[in-house]
Amino acid sequence: MKTLLTNVHVLTMDAAYTEFNPGFISIMDDKITAVGAMENLPTDVHERVIDGKGAIAIPGMINTHTHIGMIPFRSLGDDTPNRLTRFLFPLEQSCMTASLAYHSGKYAIAEMQLAGITTFFDMYYFEDELAQATDEMGSRAILAETAL
Repeated sequence: MKTLLTNVHVLTMDAAYTEFNPGFISIMDDKITAVGAMENLPTDVHERVIDGKGAIAIPGMINTHTHIGMIPFRSLGDDTPNRLTRFLFPLEQSCMTASLAYHSGKYAIAEMQLAGITTFFDMYYFEDELAQATDEMGSRAILAETAL
């Protein structure tokens, strides 16, 4: 399917950090085929046209430090001294399972995708299940099993 994004502020990551404002992005299936200023809009037919109405289009961001399976414990005891040994390690030992890590991972990936993060680096337990979640969610990741 050919998709055309129009009227977006395009920030590229080419050598000159070229910007097009307003600009367009032409996409065929899942590959960008053209980027440019609105005055150079392609004339070929696109099945889908999306008016970006002044939105910003940037390359996907990368999150370089995640523990996506830990979502159920997020913010637990953030203001407590020794929170890792007092709360997190005991809870992980008694509650964390492959299934919980998998479902937590999907939730965390959805949050990252909504924020424009397309790739992440994760270090946690049950990385096989987190790899499955990553694949199902259509994200990219570097996954490293934690060892204590």
